[in-house]
Amino acid sequence: MTNNIVLQCPECKKPVHWNNKYPHRPFCSARCKQIDFGDWANETHRIAGQTQHSNGDNLDDSLDGSFSDASTGGELDQY
Repeated sequence: MTNNIVLQCPECKKPVHWNNKYPHRPFCSARCKQIDFGDWANETHRIAGQTQHSNGDNLDDSLDGSFSDASTGGELDQY
């Protein structure tokens, strides 16, 4: 008995057979895979829930251009 699982491409909804003929599964092609990755990178797709920075501070605002050396407690040179 052959196991022929068929899914829909998450991007374009074309049928995708779960076998070696579709190396980009669950996507139908590298193009659809790249489009989906771009949507995650641009934050078009998000996982529901609260952010880890719940204090309202923007992570970029908290960086002042210097780094501290946690092992000695001293400051490292600015970048």
